[in-house]
Amino acid sequence: MSKTDTLFELVSSLSTAEKRYIGVFSKKHQVNDYLNLFGKVSTQAKKIKKNTGENSKNLKRLKINSSEKNYIYSFILKALRSFHESRNVDIAIREMLINAGLLLEKRLFKQSLKMLQRAKKQVMGFDRHLLLAEIIQMEIQVIVEISGKDALLHFDSLTEAFGSVIGLYPNELAAASLQQRIRLLQRRHERLPQSKQWKYSEQLDSLLALAKSTRNFSLLHNSLFARAMFNHSLGRFAGSAAVYEELIALWETRPDRIRGENMLFKKIIFNYLIACHRLERFDVYPPMIGRIRAIPCTNTEEEAEQFQNLQMMELLLLMNTDGYDQLPRIEAEISAGLRQYRNKINKAHELAFYHNIAMAHFLCEDWKSSMGWIEKIMLEKKSQQRIDLQCFARLLRLVLWYETGKYDLLEYETINAQRYLRKNGGWTVFESTVTKLVARLPAIPAEEKPVLFRKAFHQLQKIKENTETAGVPGLDELICWMQSHLEGITIREVMKIENNKSVPGSKK
Repeated sequence: MSKTDTLFELVSSLSTAEKRYIGVFSKKHQVNDYLNLFGKVSTQAKKIKKNTGENSKNLKRLKINSSEKNYIYSFILKALRSFHESRNVDIAIREMLINAGLLLEKRLFKQSLKMLQRAKKQVMGFDRHLLLAEIIQMEIQVIVEISGKDALLHFDSLTEAFGSVIGLYPNELAAASLQQRIRLLQRRHERLPQSKQWKYSEQLDSLLALAKSTRNFSLLHNSLFARAMFNHSLGRFAGSAAVYEELIALWETRPDRIRGENMLFKKIIFNYLIACHRLERFDVYPPMIGRIRAIPCTNTEEEAEQFQNLQMMELLLLMNTDGYDQLPRIEAEISAGLRQYRNKINKAHELAFYHNIAMAHFLCEDWKSSMGWIEKIMLEKKSQQRIDLQCFARLLRLVLWYETGKYDLLEYETINAQRYLRKNGGWTVFESTVTKLVARLPAIPAEEKPVLFRKAFHQLQKIKENTETAGVPGLDELICWMQSHLEGITIREVMKIENNKSVPGSKK
């Protein structure tokens, strides 16, 4: 990626508050010439479209040379560090360490030691043990330089503390690494390899036992988080929810951590709600959503992260509790949020929004609106995110063509859909069953259609009962669609009947 592209990406990611601060920061440091260049780049960044290649052309028109690009890029990062210093604990600690190092070079040893002690207090509060080791090493340097009355005692104490921190860190690193590995597999929608499941489980049991014996917050947090995600990846949703409840309780013992790392705490709650969604425990949603809203965001990145998670939870709650009267409001809020945070929204989340809103309209039999959202997914031709949703979009569009009477398009679109599904690994019994059903329906008399629907309905029910294939996107919704045709009632009526038998099912 060229420097031109990285500069445009950086400028495009800035919030209004950050841009305003960069202006103030530039004037304070008397670099108005570069402020003017930043203003021009910022103006052009508003005009470019994603993935068009216009960014390079725009910068060339502005006649900004390479050294100026490098300076603007570095200056923006410097201003951002200053802007987020009071909002981000890691940046604040790093700034104190840099200041302590400068004071040490100036041989202002007492001032340096005082700065290090301030940093240590922050580090101890947030379990940043790698930074703690770095602080202790700098403290040792200062003690050696001061060589005071109790220097040897202080030196021995710091050396012992350094050894304790280094001894503890490998376990924290192992827990954090395992948590991130499981998270990566989840993000890629990959199953944990069978051969490694026992190994992960054994490692987690060992880490959790150690964490609970030491009561080290960071080790316990990472171990519990990893265990919760591990359970979820294996379909043990009750176990996952129980561990998340334990993790939430752990965080509630540390209000200072919640204030300092509120997005991480919110992520834990969001993950808990996802597990509850699979357990059909929607009673926990309103109070948990209320708790999330009660914790203010501190920057635009947090606002974007909260938007994409919170709105998804509200949409899933709506779909699983027959709250479709709220759909216009939530749809409008999601549309506005996608525009506002378009440079900060995870592509997988964006596609999931399109899918779930399309399904909400589908379940209300608003075929036209459903088609509009499905086509947004199909425009993502080059994206490798959520291929499962991109495959299902082709399948659902065939159903929508049938429901809207566009039979003349079905034959051609069926061929295209099959080609796409086979190419992208989406040609399973599920896709084959639905495609064959929709392709045959227009050509047979009305009285013969129930036979086809019933056969397809039973095939999809078998897929749902199979733990290896259950939970694929759209399976539950298309079962309800087939049942509505068999019973001559609306899809929502089918869902209400099913909901009277049990708590509403999954719609994600």
